[in-house]
Amino acid sequence: MKRFMISSLLLVSLGAQAAVYPVTLDDVTAKVTKENYFVLENAERVYQAKSTVQLARRNLLPKINIWRIVESVSNGPLGLIGIVTDICPFLVPNNWFRVGEEKLFAEATANGYRALWANELLTARGLLLQAGLDEKLLEQVQENSKDLDSLSSMVKSREAMGSMPAGSVKQFEVRQLSVQEEIRGLQKVIQDNRSQLAYLLGLPGNDEAVPSQIRYVNPEEAKPISYDSYESRLLAAAFELKQYDSLLRAADKVKKGRYFNFLGTSSLGQSAAGSVFDTLPQQDGLGFGLGPSVRIVKSEKRLLEIQREAVQETLKKSLKVLVESFNLDLLSREDAIQRVEKTNAIWKLLTDRARLGANVGVFELVEASRNRVEAISAYHGIETRLLLGLDRLNRLMYWDAYRVAEGPLP
Repeated sequence: MKRFMISSLLLVSLGAQAAVYPVTLDDVTAKVTKENYFVLENAERVYQAKSTVQLARRNLLPKINIWRIVESVSNGPLGLIGIVTDICPFLVPNNWFRVGEEKLFAEATANGYRALWANELLTARGLLLQAGLDEKLLEQVQENSKDLDSLSSMVKSREAMGSMPAGSVKQFEVRQLSVQEEIRGLQKVIQDNRSQLAYLLGLPGNDEAVPSQIRYVNPEEAKPISYDSYESRLLAAAFELKQYDSLLRAADKVKKGRYFNFLGTSSLGQSAAGSVFDTLPQQDGLGFGLGPSVRIVKSEKRLLEIQREAVQETLKKSLKVLVESFNLDLLSREDAIQRVEKTNAIWKLLTDRARLGANVGVFELVEASRNRVEAISAYHGIETRLLLGLDRLNRLMYWDAYRVAEGPLP
């Protein structure tokens, strides 16, 4: 008993530390940008990439390396050639190519950041919309539970009087327990969504984010989506593709730089953006390795082109699946509405008859209750997919809340 009390106190104390934060869709956009851990990490990468461009530009100016000067003096007049890259780094063509490359690498990093930000925002907005819609479903299932509770005493009295067969009460109670289990399942899903949303928004791990003042898009106003109407806009807006375009332009500069290696390779450091070209082998100077060195860069560019095409086809596939699913749900929505209306009508008819003393079997009541909840859940699922589908379309097109990605970087 003492151990049970200690455990209970621990659970209460742990639960008391959790805070609940009401969150709107506007709050989600702001917090994902400023407090999401993954977004902040990649924002730092953008900052480093921009700083690398500045570093590359300033490294074109003369600098002093004391040890190299001492070494050059000890080697005589020929040793002075070794300090050209320090005193006149701007005379090395590959240093200029490196500056151009860094600008493109920074551009690629920024485009990647914008795509990542949009993905994190999509997840966060989806969780918020899902949690709010699940709460509406929970309310409807709880109403069904109350309706069952109101019939419980009648079923007990009917079985006691013999107007219902033996075992009717137990069968009815099984249905009540089933509904309670559905309620707990929904509550767990809602709580998990709130916790996950809190993490995405950078809130403390034990806290929860609760939907607040959400104005849902009316699915009745939604119209069927045509794939052809969105494909060109999708490909033009995709920052994922723009990222590869920057890398492909950088590949051309890297290849051109290979031809000037006889004047010295770039003395500047590797890209902070994690350039895919930094690890490629190259020949320092003029020799027979020029051909293979250039072919390696060309091969790397072809790899990037293949990857870009794969990303492009993935985006097109995502749009195609979205269009098909959305239009199918739109067609199914009317059937789902009618199913809810009919199951509600059947439930009301049976319960009214039972309360008036008609011979209504408990199996009919249980089955009507189950059909009613299933119809409500199916309708709720369609409404949820429609709303999330519209939001995902905005993400692919960078519309509405996702338009912020086109603005200045943090």
